[in-house]
Amino acid sequence: MAASVAQEFYKIREYWRSIDQQPGWKLMIWVAAYQDVDILDKFMETERSPVGVFDDIFFRFDSIYSGDDKVFVHELWQEFRAWFMPSPQEKYDIIAALKEEGLLLTDYNPPQQIEETLEALWQEMLTFKNCIKDLEDVNFCIYFPPSLPGGPKMSRWFSNTIELLPKGIRLATIDYAQSRKVDLGAKATSGLVKELQPELNMLAAISNEMDKGSGNSDTTSTDARFTKQIRVVMDATLKNDKDLLDKEVEALFVLSRQMGEASHILSGFMVAAQAYYMAVDFKTSGSYADEAVNRAQLLMEMEPDTGYHLWKTCMMLKGAILVARKKRKEGIVLYDELAKTAAAHHDPYTAMEGNRFSGQLYYELNDLSMAFETLLLGLVCGSYLDKDMIRASTFMQIAALALYIGKQVKSKKELLALEEQLGVWIGDDWQELLQSDHMDKATVRRKKKLFETT
Repeated sequence: MAASVAQEFYKIREYWRSIDQQPGWKLMIWVAAYQDVDILDKFMETERSPVGVFDDIFFRFDSIYSGDDKVFVHELWQEFRAWFMPSPQEKYDIIAALKEEGLLLTDYNPPQQIEETLEALWQEMLTFKNCIKDLEDVNFCIYFPPSLPGGPKMSRWFSNTIELLPKGIRLATIDYAQSRKVDLGAKATSGLVKELQPELNMLAAISNEMDKGSGNSDTTSTDARFTKQIRVVMDATLKNDKDLLDKEVEALFVLSRQMGEASHILSGFMVAAQAYYMAVDFKTSGSYADEAVNRAQLLMEMEPDTGYHLWKTCMMLKGAILVARKKRKEGIVLYDELAKTAAAHHDPYTAMEGNRFSGQLYYELNDLSMAFETLLLGLVCGSYLDKDMIRASTFMQIAALALYIGKQVKSKKELLALEEQLGVWIGDDWQELLQSDHMDKATVRRKKKLFETT
């Protein structure tokens, strides 16, 4: 019998049932092929609705992780508060559903004036949980849907986050088997993390029924077709067929233009740039990245907040392409602009990253003085982050490389001021941390080919 969507859906349900009652785990990761992601997302959405079959109460965060932990936590708080606003579509109003079922014991409104930390967010969710009837032995399961395959890795964020989770809350996400973004290594076998790798037969079924959106039967809507086409484009990158990829990208552009919004058209160019980057066609990828950056720049002028977040994503992608093509001098100009603009938008993490990449490129060009000065700028930008984030972020790599270069271009007396400042920023154990094994990689140059263009 040919596989049906219903059969695959119930198969997924049995995978979840295998871990549902297991105690102790804090994070479940679906490790899935591209073509299986949509139906897994559909399953998680079904459990979030009143027709879900498992006891846990499912929620979903749609905020996109950009690499900046502090910004991400702020966006999660904003989204959490939005849950308690009336929804124009009843099927998405979890509060209304709880009231209708007589499960909500008392109204709950999240605090507006509070220090926005992850620990506080989880505690507020437990406070809300206590407002719901008969949930003493039930978990809140918080679902983080996957970003595009080319997005930032979230391994470190999830690894740090599960250590903070109180009893009664656990997390779930979907990761791409072909391009892992949430690979926790040894921690995945520690008991805190469960990985489910479903064996599904969705290649035919998903094309017919799974790109409908949550509960929406309109298979011809432009929005649904656009979402489906993104997956089709990403699948095409794996087939080593340039003509096929060209065809699917053009179809994506047609749909993005039909949607009409500047952000949709921009998204089309971003996906195209990422697709050709994954297909190792850096020239074509670069041309689409240029167009994406230009459009994001215009959007940033009209909508500063939304435009800036899209712009910095485009810039990071373009920078990766320049580095892949060994265009180091052009990369320095780009990353310097990224750092300057990020600082103007009060985004210390991205400003730090811009200077980090720029300093690394100066280092590869053997311009040690400029590398040192640029890395110092990165440290200053990163110093505005919380100390815990400093110790867990690429700030540590910048510090290790800055010290390594500084010993070659500065006197011991000049370096003393930097060492004292690192003690303030990182903590008294800064030397021990920077001498750990994994910090050795911070001083490694990428190999330079003969006669390459810089």
